[in-house]
Amino acid sequence: MSRFIYPSYILSEDRKTLLKELTNGLYKDLVKVIVLDDSDVLELFIDDMLQDLFYESDLQVSALTNIDKLYMLLCIRSYCIGPQIIFSTKVPRENSKGETEEVKVDIPLNLNEVMNRLGNYPIKHVYSFTEAGLIVNGTLPKKFYYTDIVDVAADSLSSIQAAGEQTDVYQLSLSERTEILKSLPSSILPNIIDFLREQEDVIKEDPLIKFNSSMDLPFGNQLDLQLYNGTVGEIIKMLFNTNLKELYSNEYTLMRRFKFTFNAIEECTPQELNVYYEIIHNDLEREKKEQEEQQKGSGGDFMAPPKNLPPG
Repeated sequence: MSRFIYPSYILSEDRKTLLKELTNGLYKDLVKVIVLDDSDVLELFIDDMLQDLFYESDLQVSALTNIDKLYMLLCIRSYCIGPQIIFSTKVPRENSKGETEEVKVDIPLNLNEVMNRLGNYPIKHVYSFTEAGLIVNGTLPKKFYYTDIVDVAADSLSSIQAAGEQTDVYQLSLSERTEILKSLPSSILPNIIDFLREQEDVIKEDPLIKFNSSMDLPFGNQLDLQLYNGTVGEIIKMLFNTNLKELYSNEYTLMRRFKFTFNAIEECTPQELNVYYEIIHNDLEREKKEQEEQQKGSGGDFMAPPKNLPPG
C-alpha cells in the first residue's frame, strides 16, 4: 500500500533519504515510552520506530549516529505532528499593585530553525585512524545514553581494515565492540576520544535550541547539544512528550460524538487529527452562530403566555 513520504537527511553520509509517516498509534506508543522514563527502553523503541519508517529497505538504523537519528526525529516531528512546539511556563511579574506574582506564558519553538542549525554544524561526522597496518573507521556516537567514555568510543566504531580486507563492526553489540577496541593499538582510544571532544566543542559554540524570549525562563533560554551525556535522549523526550490523557480524551470525543473509527484514528498522523479537530471546532462555532442568529431573528415574533390565566 502506498504511503505519503517526505525528505530527510543522513548527516553522517551527507545524503538525502526518505521517511514514511508517523501514525497516531505509533505516536501514542512513543509517548507511553517517554512516560515510562527508562532510557534503555527509549533507545530500543526509537531504533525500531525509525527502522519501520525508513523508505529505503536496505537502510540500517544501527549504522546511524545519534545526530542522524535526532535530525530524522526532528523531520518526523515537523511533518507529522507540527513544525512548532509551544512550551507553557510561569514567570514572575509585577502586577498593578506592585506585587510579584506567577504569570503563565507560552513560549514557541520553531523546529525548522532547530533542524537548520543541527544540519549546518561545521563538524566531522566520521573519522579514520591508521596504526600498525590497521585502518580504524568510525563515526560520531550512535546511542543516546552512556555510562563511560570507553563505551562512547567503542560505540563509535564502524569498521576495521587489515591486509586489504574490511570488517564491519557497527552491528555488533556494544560489549563486543568494547573488546575489539581493547585489542587495537593503544593510540586508537585516545585518538577517538580527542576526535569526539573536538566535535562537541564545535557544537557547544552554537546552542541547538534557542527560545526567542526576552524573559529569563525557568528552564533556561537555550540548550546546548552534547554528544554523549544523555542530552540527545532528553531533547527527543522534549520534542515528543505530551499529555497522554488528553490524547485519549480527544480520541474518545472523535469516536463517541463524531463517529470516527478507532482504526481511522490510529492510522492518521497526529497532524491530520489536529486538522480534523480544527475543522470540527470551526463547524461547531458556525452552527452555534447560526442558531444564535435564528433565535435573535425570531425573538420579535415570540408571544409570551399571559401570567394571570386561571388554573385549568
